[in-house]
Amino acid sequence: MNESKEYLYYKRIKKIDLDLQAFFRICRQKNKKKKGRKFRIAFLVQCGGISWCKQRPIYEAMLEDERFEPILLCVPDNLENNKLKTWEGMENITYDYFKKRGYHALNTLIGEDEWLPLEELDLDMVMYLRPYDSTMPRCYTSSEVSKFSRVAILPYAIWTHYEGIEFSLVHDFFRNCSLFLADSKESAAYIKKMFFVSEILGVRKSKYWGNPVISDNYFHMKSEKSLWKEKKTFKIMWTPRWCLDEYNIGRNGGSNFLTYY
Repeated sequence: MNESKEYLYYKRIKKIDLDLQAFFRICRQKNKKKKGRKFRIAFLVQCGGISWCKQRPIYEAMLEDERFEPILLCVPDNLENNKLKTWEGMENITYDYFKKRGYHALNTLIGEDEWLPLEELDLDMVMYLRPYDSTMPRCYTSSEVSKFSRVAILPYAIWTHYEGIEFSLVHDFFRNCSLFLADSKESAAYIKKMFFVSEILGVRKSKYWGNPVISDNYFHMKSEKSLWKEKKTFKIMWTPRWCLDEYNIGRNGGSNFLTYY
C-alpha cells in the first residue's frame, strides 16, 4: 500500500523528534558528575550464554581492573514484542547457564512479567549484545535505559556485507546508544554517518578497536599448538551461527554442518 505524502512527512518529523529526545538524554548521562566509586557497568546477557564469548573477554578484563565493577544481568530470551512468549514458572535459561558456571549473576525475572528495576542499581553504563529492543522487556529497552544510564553495545554478529549492516544496525536502537564497540570499520562508519552531528560533538562514540571473540579464538589456537602445527591433518574451523545443542535445536536452527559433512 502506497503511503500518502502527509503520512511520510509525519514519519520523518516523528523520527527527528525521537532523535532529538535521545540526543538530550545521552547528553544528560554524559554530563553526570562522577560518583567517586568504581565505574558500574551491567552486561545484559541472553540466549543461554550462546553469544557470551563475544562479551566475556571484556567482562573478565573489567573484573581484573580496579576501576570497574561489572555486573551480569540475565534476561530470558523467549521475549517477543517486549513480552514473554510463555510463562513457565520463573524459567530463565540464561541465568541457569551462568550460575552453573560459577558466575555471580542476577536473575532479572523476579515474577510473572515482573522485572528487576535497573535504575535502582545506580549504573553508569548498560552493555547490550543485540540491537533489537523488541527482544527485551519494555523497561529494558534502550530508550528507557538511556533515561538513567549510558547505553553501549558490543554486537553479537560480525557483518561482512552492507546488506547485513543495514539490516542489523537498527536506527531506533542506535539513536539511544552513546558507545558502539563496532564489529568492523564499516559498521562504525555506518553509524557515524547516521548520527554525524552527535559524533562530531563527542556525545557518542562509534569505534572499531578489534573483535574480542577473534582475539579469544586466537588465544586458544596458540595454546593448542600441537593441533594447529600438525601439518598432516586437515583442519576445519567450525563456526556455526549459534551452536549444536538441545537448547538451540528447534529454536534458532542450530547447525547442520556435522550432519552433511
